[in-house]
Amino acid sequence: MSLIWRDSDERMAQFVARLNDLGLQFVHGARFWHVLDASAGKDQAANWLIEAYRRQWRARPLTLGLGDGPNDAPLLDVMDYAVVVKGLNREGVHLRNDDPLRVYRSQNEGPDGWREGMDYFFSRS
Repeated sequence: MSLIWRDSDERMAQFVARLNDLGLQFVHGARFWHVLDASAGKDQAANWLIEAYRRQWRARPLTLGLGDGPNDAPLLDVMDYAVVVKGLNREGVHLRNDDPLRVYRSQNEGPDGWREGMDYFFSRS
């Protein structure tokens, strides 16, 4: 479920605590907040897909992920390479491994930023 939060930070903390009690998480995307199962995430989906390819081809694929919101950070953290697309979100995207050899941060927003990031990595190969 996606929503827009229009209340105080204190009330948000109470809301998040209640969601956590219910086994849910409150995640900020590029534009909206999302309520998800605590065990769900883009990183789990990516890891499942990577493992499926590994079983099929007996090799781990080289991965590149793109994202523009805080909820994309777990996905980008499990990728070999990552593009952080400049977005509207004031919190930004914070990665565990922000090595510039692995992570490119676009100057452009939206589709132009996605293209910029893809061009950056494809021109390096």
